[in-house]
Amino acid sequence: MYGKLTAFRESSRRVWRVLAAAIFSDNASGTSRSEGRAELTSRWRSPESPCFLSGTGRYQYNRFQAWQDRLGTYAGLGNTLEVAEGFEFTTEAGIRASDEYGRGDAWTPEAVFAANGFAWSLSPRQSLSVNSRFSPDLRDAERYRIEAEADGSLTIDTKTKTYSLSTSVSRTSL
Repeated sequence: MYGKLTAFRESSRRVWRVLAAAIFSDNASGTSRSEGRAELTSRWRSPESPCFLSGTGRYQYNRFQAWQDRLGTYAGLGNTLEVAEGFEFTTEAGIRASDEYGRGDAWTPEAVFAANGFAWSLSPRQSLSVNSRFSPDLRDAERYRIEAEADGSLTIDTKTKTYSLSTSVSRTSL
């Protein structure tokens, strides 16, 4: 069973995103997946510039990882380019730090390089996007994280663009 809910609130200067997701599955031998995450992201932007500042706080739970609970924070700088009518491409770079409880490690710093979306506006209410992030561990060059996601979004309030719901398919590898 997989469930994800993402809500957006957007203005000319700031975008807020709240995300909650859970994955749970059983098979004949017992529970095979039990994961969850909660995330709050804010982007600060200038209406005159395609650049923005971004900050995120994240909590993750995974019953079958050595860490089981992970807290993380992120800060970065990004740029959005309008490639063509209805098509945007966003890049972002920043620093992320995470603390994995149960591993005994202190905070792990990571660099983050993202092609954070090729977004296609299908209509004023619907959009599709593809996102990817590459995050090398700054203390151990052999460890890195790759995150990829395809996302579909439906805007509820088209006048103010204040609330959106989305669903996605994602994959993270370490």
